[in-house]
Amino acid sequence: MKVNWDAQLPHEISHKWGELKLDIAENALVDIDRCFPIKIINIEIHGFSDANNIAYGAAIHLRVIRNHVTIIRLLAAKSKLAPLKKETTPRLELKAAVVLVQLIQRDSYLFQYRTMVLLVGF
Repeated sequence: MKVNWDAQLPHEISHKWGELKLDIAENALVDIDRCFPIKIINIEIHGFSDANNIAYGAAIHLRVIRNHVTIIRLLAAKSKLAPLKKETTPRLELKAAVVLVQLIQRDSYLFQYRTMVLLVGF
């Protein structure tokens, strides 16, 4: 559909845009807790990476055990679109693993903990 820059949008598209703006406004009110407990028994850092033909990425989670309660928090995440030139899935998985390593290097203060679990390509 071609529409001039200054032309008014068709009603259907304008209505969908209004719904999208409302959804974004409602989801902006979501609060993500980034506070970590103080009296910690055990800390584990879990890194995940994965890829497909559309995108690849990685995430680092902190798993804290305190008073027999397990708390899991997202520390960092990064995603990238796969190149337009088709690449094999194993190559994209490797790129996702590289993104994970870069995230860990960026947040190198995490290495002070003894237990680290990295899961690549699950």
